Amino acid sequence: MFRKPPYLILFTVLFLAFLTACAISSQVSGIDTPTSVQSQEPEVIPSLTIQPTEIAIVPTPTEEETSVTETEVIDLCTNINNPCECLGRKYEYAKELGEIKEEYVGSWHAAAFVGSGYGERFVFFSTGNFLYFPSQYECDSGDTSCIPSPIEEGIWGIQDSQINLAIEGDLRNIRSILIGEVIDSPPDESPYPYKTSFDGTNYWLLSKDTNMWNPDTGELCDGY
Repeated sequence: MFRKPPYLILFTVLFLAFLTACAISSQVSGIDTPTSVQSQEPEVIPSLTIQPTEIAIVPTPTEEETSVTETEVIDLCTNINNPCECLGRKYEYAKELGEIKEEYVGSWHAAAFVGSGYGERFVFFSTGNFLYFPSQYECDSGDTSCIPSPIEEGIWGIQDSQINLAIEGDLRNIRSILIGEVIDSPPDESPYPYKTSFDGTNYWLLSKDTNMWNPDTGELCDGY
């Protein structure tokens, strides 16, 4: 049998040892790779948790801006020179007075015709406000000692067969008067198509328009 020389045996042993060392080195480097990847993951997570905090910031109006807005709304009906520009919006309607019935909304006159002046007039606004003008015939033109009745204003509402008038919007100062139904007015009686009664006096509907009378003087506003 043929025997290998000793130097071949030594060479073979050294070569196998070299291959074994290379195999072990590659296994160690393969194990280190996941470790290096896992160590990077904690660095990504903190950057994601910062974004919701930045989105949650929402600006709110300052107290100064709010006060300016409220002042503008209030000034709509108080800081004006022409009383005809804010008709029917002076007082806040109160449901305690009763119902606002559409058929009574308008300008009513206590006479079938208009002569040289106006008789008593009621103006009922759909906002629940009202105006009452006394007759312009109450005082003779030359009688300087006569003091005409004051113009009244406030809020109104209807309960059953009466209308409740809160003078100047004060619910502690209510005047209640009987009212009649709104009915057609015959053409030969008046040029105005509808009539009713307030406190036993007949009134005719001059107009459904309520924004025509100056609340300070009882005269027509400009443009009418």
